[in-house]
Amino acid sequence: MKNKILTLNLIKQWFDLTLQGIKKEEYRDITPYWAKRLLCMENRGSISKFYGESIIKRICSRLIDFKLYQYNSIEEVLNVFQIKFKEEYQNTDVRNGYKSLNKVPRFIIENKGISIGKGNPDWGYVGEDNVFIIHHGKIIESFNIK
Repeated sequence: MKNKILTLNLIKQWFDLTLQGIKKEEYRDITPYWAKRLLCMENRGSISKFYGESIIKRICSRLIDFKLYQYNSIEEVLNVFQIKFKEEYQNTDVRNGYKSLNKVPRFIIENKGISIGKGNPDWGYVGEDNVFIIHHGKIIESFNIK
């Protein structure tokens, strides 16, 4: 059931491009921190309740470069570990900074899903590794925007 809000902090450049509707996705490195927030077990349980930190690190390394570990695809890695992308995030709260909520520039945007792959260098993707890609939809509401 989708009902939670994912919170992302962005630097001004990417915040502004997303607010303008130009940047349609956000990237996060495949780390245990983000894996625990963006992945779940196929039965919707938390991956950290099922797998220890060393296995979560192993999952991340295989998602970053599945070919190195002789998997055929990201989907195969997900299937082997019985995990999937969380579907509970209906919206994303995008913030520019860490001020209090009544002061920080922010907006709520539709969350159109999560995937793994290479990003767009024009939108901040750097390097060769796979990353989590958070896909944006329409802006729903904005706060403290000048």
